[in-house]
Amino acid sequence: MMSMNYYWTKTWGAPDVPEYDGLALSHEGYRAKILEYIQPGDIVLYLTSDAKEADPKLHGRLAGAVQISDPIEIIDIEFRRPGIKRPAEHYRKDGKFRWPFGIAISRSWKFIDQVSNNVLIPDHADYGMQGAATIHPMSHDQVAQLHVPAGTRGHKGW
Repeated sequence: MMSMNYYWTKTWGAPDVPEYDGLALSHEGYRAKILEYIQPGDIVLYLTSDAKEADPKLHGRLAGAVQISDPIEIIDIEFRRPGIKRPAEHYRKDGKFRWPFGIAISRSWKFIDQVSNNVLIPDHADYGMQGAATIHPMSHDQVAQLHVPAGTRGHKGW
């Protein structure tokens, strides 16, 4: 098995459980590009954006992470939670779901009182809209800054 790689992306909040969520992307082209290099077991950290739709308790902070499933599988995020209507802000003005292009995850973590985006990824703001549109590799120094308490749900194997 290859070594685990770490990436980051910007989101409006923490991930849901794998049964109902995935790494959600707004464009099929970004998903196709990610599928060229992502590996099962890779970790993607969720940095909460400063968008008005973002969870106000998490603005500008590390909110959670997801682990890419093995095997890698493409999924439709919109209908992962049967019978539950997603919030109106999850849809564009034309009625289309914002992030329909998903990659399945095997685990997810929600973090509380975590480090600021500015501390973990100092240049995150330089990415502009691309910060949320795709995933970005993390350096070894950035990964080393992560503090995951031993009792964190899903910590085993992190």
